[in-house]
Amino acid sequence: MPKSNKVKILIIFGLLFTAGLSATIIFSKGLWVSQTGSGNCSSPFRPCTMTNAMNKVQPGETIHIMGTITTPFIFSKSGAEDAPIIITGGVVDAFGTEDQNAIHITGSWIVVDNVEIMHGFDYGIRVNGDYVIIKNSKIHNNVTNPRYRLANGKCDNTREGGWGSGHRHYIGADFGQMVNNEVYNNCGEGITALQAKGLQIIGNYVHDNFSVGIYIDSSQDIYISDNIARADDPNYYRNNRPMRGISLGEEQYDWAEFVQIRNIMIDNNLLENVGGISFYSEVPDAHLEYIIVSNNTFRDVTNPPIYFPDLPGNIGIVIENNTIISSGTTPTATK
Repeated sequence: MPKSNKVKILIIFGLLFTAGLSATIIFSKGLWVSQTGSGNCSSPFRPCTMTNAMNKVQPGETIHIMGTITTPFIFSKSGAEDAPIIITGGVVDAFGTEDQNAIHITGSWIVVDNVEIMHGFDYGIRVNGDYVIIKNSKIHNNVTNPRYRLANGKCDNTREGGWGSGHRHYIGADFGQMVNNEVYNNCGEGITALQAKGLQIIGNYVHDNFSVGIYIDSSQDIYISDNIARADDPNYYRNNRPMRGISLGEEQYDWAEFVQIRNIMIDNNLLENVGGISFYSEVPDAHLEYIIVSNNTFRDVTNPPIYFPDLPGNIGIVIENNTIISSGTTPTATK
């Protein structure tokens, strides 16, 4: 890959990350919510319901979750670049519900900070808005849909696909961040992007999910750095094999236009006792454009550490400076 192209990709990532950081400003004005709150949201002593808080909240304000919210919610309000809306604290536990998501964010300039998200029917948290940051949170035991999770809590090994994930930045969810989260025990993927742009996936601990730790499907300008992907719990193995660490994909959808996967940087991650980094495709003429895999460590990886098929149309693939421990030979191919 020409040096100028690599520098260009790095500059794009740098600009996107700098822009996103402005959304992490903390504001003092807040609203307090609880599952049974009947107050006016003004203090921890007068909490309201999440529904009331969503109706009242304005850009620059913080919603504080007290205890456990058991009702899934759709957050459609938007903050602003210099005044994001922050949702922080507490637990969202959708156990026993059949809403598709425990939390569904359709607004923009939102920060979800230090929230535990669990038992979503298909997804723990799904994002359709721009400039949404999810950080310092635990996202686990999602995909409770009985098509994919058995009554004993284990994932259904007879299913070939179609499951949800702990997290997903979905079509139209651009310039978001997943930072410093723990994502685990989901009967599908852990962290996913589907036709998203500019997503930063940084410093997450992604472990013991059923399918893939981090899955990037038909997305562009994605930066994946300083994450740990690990599998220790055989209860979340798929067909007796641990999850794949990181996978890129070009799946076929009859309800969405084709988007070429492009400009993906996978840098300085640790993959341990998982499948390696690979590419999965369902579309004719699928190929990869401008993919950098560098400075990663593979420890006891169960599949080839890095496998990208030699497809017509592949361009700008760089694999360099990766370290492999007890898991094969370091690939160095570029095309």
